[in-house]
Amino acid sequence: TMVPLRAIAEEALGGEIGWDGLSKTITITLGKDQISMIINDPIAKVNGQDVELDAPPTIIDGRTLVPVRFVAESFGCEVLWDAATRTVTLIRDVLPE
Repeated sequence: TMVPLRAIAEEALGGEIGWDGLSKTITITLGKDQISMIINDPIAKVNGQDVELDAPPTIIDGRTLVPVRFVAESFGCEVLWDAATRTVTLIRDVLPE
């Protein structure tokens, strides 16, 4: 499931977003953890380590979309999917410092 970057990174998790328009690189920082993704690139970095994505971030109608499960789980959230209601729920016990 792809979601708007700001909805997951800032609104749901309280992280900070960085954007480099030249390289089309997204950076999300939450506490001591950081994710870097490049638009349309299936390889992301989590705290400097390469991770293969099921779906790369993309831009549709001027809105940056990212894979919700990857972002949430990278920051320690449990991700629940309710197929009946088509609802994603994020559970996080403790937010990073």
